[in-house]
Amino acid sequence: MSGASSQYLQIIESENMFVTVIKPINCTVNLELDTRPEQSQYTTPKLIMSLVLEEIGLQLSKSQYHDIMEMLESFERMVLADKYRKYRQILPAKPSRKQM
Repeated sequence: MSGASSQYLQIIESENMFVTVIKPINCTVNLELDTRPEQSQYTTPKLIMSLVLEEIGLQLSKSQYHDIMEMLESFERMVLADKYRKYRQILPAKPSRKQM
């Protein structure tokens, strides 16, 4: 390992930050396949899938959480600014001093 990466790993271990964001996901999948859809005049689906997620866990450090919250606030500001963009005055570009 290079010096920079080993220092980074030491910082992670010392600050007790998480390396993974999503824990392993446990799920159950039930798949039903209709091998003869022509018998039902193609009125039933050929494939039926049932997916059950038992648990989804997230692990975030404080800095990751704050970064996500700042990103969401930024999205809110962009949506609000988009509402009023049509009222913004459009000014023609001024010639540069060299062109005068």
